[in-house]
Amino acid sequence: MNSRGAGSGRVPSRRSCAGRFGPWLMALSVVLFAWSSAAAAGRIEGTITDVKTGEPLSGVNIVVKGTHLGAATDLDGHYLIPGVHPGSYDLQASFIGYKIAIRTDVRLKDGETVRVDFALEPTVLAIGQEVIFIGRKPLLDVEQTSTSRVMSSEDISDLVVESVDDILTQQVGVVSENNEIHIRGGRADENMYIIDNLSVKDPISGKGLGIYLSADAIKQLEVITGGFNAEYGEAMSGLVNVETREGGDTYSGSMSYKSDNIAGWPAGNQN
Repeated sequence: MNSRGAGSGRVPSRRSCAGRFGPWLMALSVVLFAWSSAAAAGRIEGTITDVKTGEPLSGVNIVVKGTHLGAATDLDGHYLIPGVHPGSYDLQASFIGYKIAIRTDVRLKDGETVRVDFALEPTVLAIGQEVIFIGRKPLLDVEQTSTSRVMSSEDISDLVVESVDDILTQQVGVVSENNEIHIRGGRADENMYIIDNLSVKDPISGKGLGIYLSADAIKQLEVITGGFNAEYGEAMSGLVNVETREGGDTYSGSMSYKSDNIAGWPAGNQN
């Protein structure tokens, strides 16, 4: 007679149990992980408007820098970026015809919803040429490939200068010789000059026609001495980009005179 007997059932092995419940346990762990990740992630939302009119802007691109997250505003100028994990981020808003705005140090906690609104300022320059930082500007922009110096009208007013030529000669890597501007040791015709998004380089001599612009008429001046973008293919040594001031509601002006030690007066310029 068989010792096992007919009534003795077959005991399932440990391997067969693992094979039967393994897929279910794996699916359950994936669901729990996704649920915990969704619960910990936060959201960023807000509204983007025109700084002058206050009207909402649709189609504005919002990007969480350093990640693949982003969104676009709807017809009401509203945007929503879900799935943002806790941390500190920089938020960038860009739209054609407006200056790029970057809100720095946006902090999120577990499951928190942070509201970040933007009021974009119109511009006549190409997108990306003007960037406004809201908050603390980073010490190093890892996305910038060019070596540049940007000077505002306030910076220029602190200098003793009369024209773009005078401003350029005070920059690092720029030398003036025989009334010609040389950047990084290149020839004068290897520079490119742009005023209000228009090239003012003389096609015959190669010199810039806008370096004699008065310093009082400059809103912002940028000097790029290396790492040019593809749009500046004509520049080989340096690029000078000037944005002029716009008219206001009040009249303003300035007057200056030069003396050459006449009648005992000290030589110099007086403004």
